[in-house]
Amino acid sequence: MSTITGCLEVRQGSFETLADRWEALLGETPGATPFLTPTWQKVWWDRFGTGAELRLVSFSKNGEVAGLAPLMQREGVVSFLGDTDLVDYHDVVSGSCDVTELADALFASIDGWPGCKTVDLRSIPADSPTLKAMESAALRAGWDVEDWLEDVAPGIALPGSFEVYVQSLGKKDRHELRRKLRRLKAAGDVQQAELSSKGEIEPALPEFFRLVKLSSAEKAEFLTPEREAFVRDAVVALAGRGLSRIYMLRLDGRPVAASLNFRHGDRSFGYNSGYDPAYRSLAVGLLNHALSLEKVIEQGVRYFDFMRGDEPYKYDLGAMDREIHHVIARR
Repeated sequence: MSTITGCLEVRQGSFETLADRWEALLGETPGATPFLTPTWQKVWWDRFGTGAELRLVSFSKNGEVAGLAPLMQREGVVSFLGDTDLVDYHDVVSGSCDVTELADALFASIDGWPGCKTVDLRSIPADSPTLKAMESAALRAGWDVEDWLEDVAPGIALPGSFEVYVQSLGKKDRHELRRKLRRLKAAGDVQQAELSSKGEIEPALPEFFRLVKLSSAEKAEFLTPEREAFVRDAVVALAGRGLSRIYMLRLDGRPVAASLNFRHGDRSFGYNSGYDPAYRSLAVGLLNHALSLEKVIEQGVRYFDFMRGDEPYKYDLGAMDREIHHVIARR
């Protein structure tokens, strides 16, 4: 079933029918992230979509899909796929669509969805045009709208070399980073492995999860068997597309810190990390991030996104806040 709104034809499809076009449109979507790929979205839906109705909304011009909104409906509430505990960013795949036109078409279509009383859109980056477009479209359609700051997601605009990056830090942070790097290297043989293929990443995940759980009681509590299984499935699936990275830091051959990152275009996303508290005095967690920054700078990454949360180590490494917003429309 489809509706025509303005210049756009609005339909609902499936992962199978939309995946190829979805992937192509990501290349035309500013600010696209790994969480917006059909790979990530389908893994989440297969594990956590029980009790919800899938609403993969496509917007077509002249018979070709030009944009997508990955949504679901549960108990009268329409939302993006993915809860905030596992998905840091949400958005639409705007592709070649004007985002304002897409948002108007979406709310016009939602009017025909039985039982829908609330549109709950979480984790939209403040610099995404989707944020204001959705708010304005909802108001034009007669909905009541609330928008508030959900969290911050610190990140670093990266220069062309690691030395220039280090020089860009404040005097205290620059001095501390160099001092800690010297101290770690004096403690033994330091090696950091970058794992990127599915064959490298899959066998390293148990060690990664072990270090995450070791690093804090909060992280150990968060990584329930269900969440761990989801992360494993998503990471392996994205590794098959070249988007996953694990950085494993070893001291005298022993794994002491690990971080899980994703890559999309010239951006790197730090999803989760952990370290062995027995080596806390050597700042192995922070230094594993610093050494991974050195690698991604050499590979042409121009923005490192630490994602949601205001942990101090992010700012020690020079990160600046980026806001994430939560919009709710009710009628």
